[in-house]
This record gives sequence, structure tokens and C-alpha cells, in this order.
Amino acid sequence: MIRKRMVCVSASMLLGMSLPSSAVDESRLWVPTNYERQYLDLVKAAKAAESLDRCVSMIRGTIDIERSSQEHPIFRIQCRQESGRTYNEMVDGISFETLTTPVIVEQKLSAEELAALKLEEERERLENIEKTKVGFLDRCKVELDAKSRLFINMKLLNPEPEPQEFMLENAKYYLDFDAEDINGVALKYRAICWVGENVEIKIRTRRE
Repeated sequence: MIRKRMVCVSASMLLGMSLPSSAVDESRLWVPTNYERQYLDLVKAAKAAESLDRCVSMIRGTIDIERSSQEHPIFRIQCRQESGRTYNEMVDGISFETLTTPVIVEQKLSAEELAALKLEEERERLENIEKTKVGFLDRCKVELDAKSRLFINMKLLNPEPEPQEFMLENAKYYLDFDAEDINGVALKYRAICWVGENVEIKIRTRRE
């Protein structure tokens, strides 16, 4: 049976090449003897893994032989997370991108894209305000219906009023309506609705 021997490769074994200064504990990095020339790339891969917030500390690193070729190595860096649990961070040996935990790179937007984004945000803001107004008004109408059941021939004059006062948490509406007494005499009323967490309506006579 042929055994693959794992060795810890030092800089002196790499034809005199010096390793770059690094906080990586290189005693934890191992490669098979036939992958010795990939050791410096393993160091870079370990640095890439340790740069992740998820990887609090590197436990060990090696090359993933099953996923690697001589031309394209894939490194496996075992990391400890803040919770104490460990996981394997796979690192591409050419681009040195972390494959298990991709790094999100924020792209800068052009002036045109920023302007379009601001317009969209403003459109959404105004749309949310209108939805809130509609919701408040609907609740006022429901409460008014409950309080005006005994009014004769009640007719709402302004079914879609703008609020007299408005905040995202509450609003105040005037709902004007006409009705009749038992003799058919016209009566004029104004319902004042305060709506927020609760709904309160007061009905008063209206003068025009």
C-alpha cells in the first residue's frame, strides 16, 4: 500500500524563497510532499480565511486533494467561529476567494444610479404615506358608521378627505355629512376623527 506522507513545509524547503510576514500560525499548515510548491499559496489562503469575521481563529490548513489539481489547487482551512464551533473554509488557490463564505463586495454606484435610487426611495416613501392615510381613513369611516346608525338619510359629503393633521403614527380627519330629523329638516354635521393606536370620533353641528 502506498502511503501519502504529510509534511510541514518551511521556507527553506522552497528554494530559498522567504515567506511574507503574517499573523498566520504556519505550524498549523500542512501539504503533501507532492504539493510542496503550493505551500506559499496555502499561506495566502489561510490569510484569506482568517480575514473573515466568521473565522475567529485558524486551527489548521491543508490542500483538498480531491478537489484540487496541480494547476488549480483548492485549500481547506479549518476555522473556529465565535461560538466555539468549527467549520471548513474552502479557498480557491488561484483567485484566493473564500468559497464557503463569499465576501460581499459593495460596488460604487454611478451618479445616475444614485439619482435613480433616491427617486425610487422617495417614491416608496410617498407610497407608504398614502397607504397609511388610506388605512387611517378607513378606520375613521368604520367608526363613523357605527356612531351614525340612528341618523336619518345620512350622506357623507367628503368621502376622501385629506387629513387635517398627519404623522405616520396618527392623524386627524374631518368627515362632513348631512342628515335629516324626523320631520325631514336638513341637518349638517362634522365628525372629527382622531386615529392612531385607537379611534375616537366626536360629532358636532356644522355651519357653512
